[in-house]
Amino acid sequence: METLHAQGMSRITRLTETAEIEELLALFQAVADELGWRPGEFLYAIPEHSVHFAGLLDDVIAGGIQLVVQDSEGHLPCQQVWQELKFTNDERLGHVTIMALAPEFRGCPGLFWSICVELWRYCVAQKINAIILECTPPMLKLYRRIGWPLRVIGELRTHWGEDCYLCQMQTVEVAGSLLVKAIRSQAHRELVCQAYRVA
Repeated sequence: METLHAQGMSRITRLTETAEIEELLALFQAVADELGWRPGEFLYAIPEHSVHFAGLLDDVIAGGIQLVVQDSEGHLPCQQVWQELKFTNDERLGHVTIMALAPEFRGCPGLFWSICVELWRYCVAQKINAIILECTPPMLKLYRRIGWPLRVIGELRTHWGEDCYLCQMQTVEVAGSLLVKAIRSQAHRELVCQAYRVA
């Protein structure tokens, strides 16, 4: 486990050990069961191309994000549903296959945002140009309302038992969105400080 950011009793980490990753994947599966998602073996399918970020409160994994980077041929998991989409390695894309918090931690928006900031920092460091994720229509509206610069790249289709759009946001646009929110919000100013720290 590599600690990326710590504040008070919370820590954002990149998981590196198999047991830690399995603990987060078990949490993801529990959330999927609770919400009626049907990922099947999807979360476990590409371990060699997956990166896992976790938010911990009092050393308990509260939630996290799984990011899958392109394989040597440029493939991403979303192409199982949106098969007509073709990507190349030159595009440098990352696919957020899941982001979730355990039910008891969903009232902690700072934790969720801090995990997202560390995902963004990773994408910048790895020169990932754009982040792809699936969004139900209500979640797409919510993400846009909170400032995520999402663009629909795949039509509405069934994914994990829900109708979802495939969406993309440019990594550099995420930075601009954070800065705009920071003008009006102290919490976002703190996130910007977290995002732009040197170490």
